[in-house]
Amino acid sequence: MEIELKNNHQGGGLKRLKCSVQNYDWGKKGTEGSEVARLYELNSGSDIELEKKKPFAEFWMGTHGSGPSFVVEGGVENGDSIGSGIMSLKEWICKNPNVLGDKVLDKWGCDLPFLFK
Repeated sequence: MEIELKNNHQGGGLKRLKCSVQNYDWGKKGTEGSEVARLYELNSGSDIELEKKKPFAEFWMGTHGSGPSFVVEGGVENGDSIGSGIMSLKEWICKNPNVLGDKVLDKWGCDLPFLFK
């Protein structure tokens, strides 16, 4: 997944996120055509064949400790990393706090208390 940041912000430009997935029992198995499994496979750039028997319930984007996202520095092409740098979204936000805006930063700091699913 990619997030767009205004160029006038520190760390601006487009950033690629490597997101997490939750395998709750109520999810749809990857072998049964799970859209979450499909998104995860495309996003992670890896073959999840061994994991396809698991239920894929939620695709998480955010700073939650149980399923953090990571910013991939250097770019990604066709799901394969072409850069060597990767850091947690929370760590990246702490290094580039202006991307959140003053109101959000004042209220929550670098830890976003919500999760986009």
